[in-house]
Amino acid sequence: MEASETKQPALYRDILKQAWRLVWKYAWLLILGFFAALTANGEQFDVLSKNVDTVVHLQGTLPLIDASSDVNALDQFWSFLRTLVIDGSFLSTDRFEAVLLFFAVMITPIVIAQAGIIAAAKRFVSSEEGKPTFGTSLAAGGRHFLPVLILNVVLKVGIYVLLGLVTYPLFLRFLSGNGSQASIDLLAGVAFVILVPLHIIFSFLTKFAAIHVIAHGKTLRASIGSAWRTFSANWLIAIEMSFILILINIVAATIVVGTVTFAFQPTGQFTATLYWLSLFFVGAFLAVFQYAAWTILLV
Repeated sequence: MEASETKQPALYRDILKQAWRLVWKYAWLLILGFFAALTANGEQFDVLSKNVDTVVHLQGTLPLIDASSDVNALDQFWSFLRTLVIDGSFLSTDRFEAVLLFFAVMITPIVIAQAGIIAAAKRFVSSEEGKPTFGTSLAAGGRHFLPVLILNVVLKVGIYVLLGLVTYPLFLRFLSGNGSQASIDLLAGVAFVILVPLHIIFSFLTKFAAIHVIAHGKTLRASIGSAWRTFSANWLIAIEMSFILILINIVAATIVVGTVTFAFQPTGQFTATLYWLSLFFVGAFLAVFQYAAWTILLV
């Protein structure tokens, strides 16, 4: 289905069944899934827990800002955004260099893996390009590396640009109120209310735009426009699909972790290795399954 814009999607059951068949038939996709799992398995709704942590951190650091000082409001606002975007997230100061190193080393295989899985799912549901192979998937991942990377960066930056525009007036109110508890609660609360839907929407847009680039051969600009039209016309379907996938994640993780823990009792080196290998396998499987399901929904 072209972008889900002109006709209703297949039943979720059929989509999930096809995604399952893809992973089951082409086990080599788990190699790509291992890298894709580093960003994929949280799905959209992991932003709830992340942003709760961010806002809790924010409420603890806002009182440290001297609202009565003569420091320029924009300088103080930059400090506030740094707290919101970096200090309150996984990019915390004490781990910042490690995170930069991680991205420098891992970003290429992660992006290639994501694009490769999407390309494989497109081939699987379309008989026009032949069966998916490891080689064609890697080639597609390399070919679309730059546009998919740019999409992730541009849309992620867009979240914080909008966040800054909305929260700046509230930050000025925080300063004018000399940092009162009421102004702190208002600023932190609004930041949370804004961050959650923005993260969810932009997560959808990033995923949809990448699929448009890889599966439909669209340009960066066209893919973003198509992604927005897809989401705005089918936002309920997108949210329902996310709920289904996150539920599958939760059930699978609960069953697998419980079973593996009971079977291996990871107390020794050998059983601990089996334990972690099992978890990596499940994570890779779920990552491929999720990317395949989203691709099948949109092609």
